[in-house]
Amino acid sequence: METEKEMSSSSIVIKEMEKKDRERAAKFVRRMMRWSVKTYGRKGYSKESLDHHISTAIRTLDLALEDPNHYCTLAIKDGDVIGIALGQMLGGVGRIDWMAVTPEYHRQGIGKRLMTEVERQMHRRGCHKITLLVINSYLPALGLYLKWGMVPEATLKEHLWGDDYVVVSKWLERSKRQKA
Repeated sequence: METEKEMSSSSIVIKEMEKKDRERAAKFVRRMMRWSVKTYGRKGYSKESLDHHISTAIRTLDLALEDPNHYCTLAIKDGDVIGIALGQMLGGVGRIDWMAVTPEYHRQGIGKRLMTEVERQMHRRGCHKITLLVINSYLPALGLYLKWGMVPEATLKEHLWGDDYVVVSKWLERSKRQKA
């Protein structure tokens, strides 16, 4: 596991989750998923969908502590989780399953810093591509991914729970990839 490191000159630490971080990461996941659905979800976003997404994210937190093919990267300020990116890697493809930043820290570069660290981890682990699904109505998130160099690959109409999704991906430079 990597050691904590300060990014630039701010007091926000970007780090891989450790066992001691798990409970505060889980609390952040629950709070931010509810906020995301309330803010960007369609009117009919079901309780079943929200419960599924929360339980899947919590399982991924646990897997990140046990399985090297899963990861959880945190942004921490003053002991509080203010951002998270979590997912898995398989067959040379890194997938971002979920990412969020506390609303008070939106548009301050935290999401970009999380994405940069995830990309660094995926380079190190030999991935050739990063991919994710984003709900069409999450325009700020989609904007971040496009600015970060991801490109739309597909649109999934009326996908999970009837929501439309966009599949976005970024191909990693061969010269930066390392063999796992």
